[in-house]
Amino acid sequence: MIAFAVAVVAAALLLTSTGDAAPNTISSALQSFSYNVGERFVVAWDNETRVLKVVDSASTSTPFVRDAVEKVLWASVPSEYFVAVSSGEWSAKERDGSFVVKTHVQNKSTAQTIDNAVFDNSTATPRLTLTGSLSQPPQQQVEQEQEQQTSSSSSVPVDDTTAYSLTFSCDPTYPAHLRFQVDIPNSSATTTTTTTSGLQLNQVFLRYALDGDEAIYGFGHQYSYTNLRGRSVPVFSTEQGIGRGLEPITAILNTFGGGSGGNWHTTYSAVPQYVSSKMRSVFLENTEVAYFDSTATNAAEWSVIKPYQYDDARSRGSGGSSGSNSTTTTIISSSSSSSMQVAGRILAGQSPVELIEQFTLWAGRMQPLPPWSQNGAIVGYEGGTATVRSLWRQLQAFDVPIAAFWLQDWSGRRDDAGDERLWWNWELDTDYYKGCLLYTSPSPRDRG
Repeated sequence: MIAFAVAVVAAALLLTSTGDAAPNTISSALQSFSYNVGERFVVAWDNETRVLKVVDSASTSTPFVRDAVEKVLWASVPSEYFVAVSSGEWSAKERDGSFVVKTHVQNKSTAQTIDNAVFDNSTATPRLTLTGSLSQPPQQQVEQEQEQQTSSSSSVPVDDTTAYSLTFSCDPTYPAHLRFQVDIPNSSATTTTTTTSGLQLNQVFLRYALDGDEAIYGFGHQYSYTNLRGRSVPVFSTEQGIGRGLEPITAILNTFGGGSGGNWHTTYSAVPQYVSSKMRSVFLENTEVAYFDSTATNAAEWSVIKPYQYDDARSRGSGGSSGSNSTTTTIISSSSSSSMQVAGRILAGQSPVELIEQFTLWAGRMQPLPPWSQNGAIVGYEGGTATVRSLWRQLQAFDVPIAAFWLQDWSGRRDDAGDERLWWNWELDTDYYKGCLLYTSPSPRDRG
């Protein structure tokens, strides 16, 4: 009881001494500034409203003139942080391409300073670098310490800060791309990314403003929703899932099938890029697991998990009954990297097509389909040689033009504890498909 009373008194003294400090704050002693980073972009800081913004310089060269017409491509939330870090937890158990993910954010910094701004246009790639520190504001630290009086989690020191840098640059190869890069360096005393108290960090956040009526489209192949505003979207490629929210099949498969029921966001092809209804587009270059959270009414926040690794001590276990070829693997967030980095690009464009073209200019574009693919239907089928040939003959009898067959089970099938699955070894099963169908027919017409 005495220890508890002392803790309460100490907390009360700290509350008194910190005044009205609030979370989600940003501060800077710098004067307002604006720099042309490349031919297309202006990056500006307004110290009165405490907003960092990126403006399309084709619309205006005076970003803080009230009557100027400007197109804001990206802006921080007024008086709030735009970079943060945390020591949260992330783990995933995988079976046959489906994942059960657990994530938890701890000790997140919500106070940020901008201590210095350096602009360098001496090269063909001009860059603006902001540096400062990230921490928890005193009020938040005290509240967290009070909660930890009755929990097993480690306490957070009052002076728990880490350095950061945010660099904007524009490569003349991509004049409509403003590249950004957040770096969280390791402390001088350790080889892992830590705060001044030694707290290991494994998540980086980038937060910025959205208009209240701004819709969000993208993130790769999304099946359930078109407008993803108001949702937290994992950018994480997995099996699509069977059920995806349809009950009771989804719950059954998620419980007994290693997460194979999926949910609304599971997708084979996740892409960390979007286009908004305001003709804004941002994408990440990172390949780590990321989340895009737009559940706040006025903001969106990317979070990127530090590079992950297999936890061999806990990983391999039985994936099913005797005779099953499945395995279960556990993946955990790692703190082995010496620093953390989040990189991406803000795009300038006037239409969805133009913004997508700018993205694929960097990410790559699918080549045009070969001419033969336009000569008839590409028929998706399965079942082995005899079954496919039977369908082939039926289609030919009705003069259906056929360009090709797509055979999902070309690698053969296997029994997995009573469940039929593919081998997934990417080798033709010459017993199941006896010879390559395209070259066993005598005439070009029969080859399809």
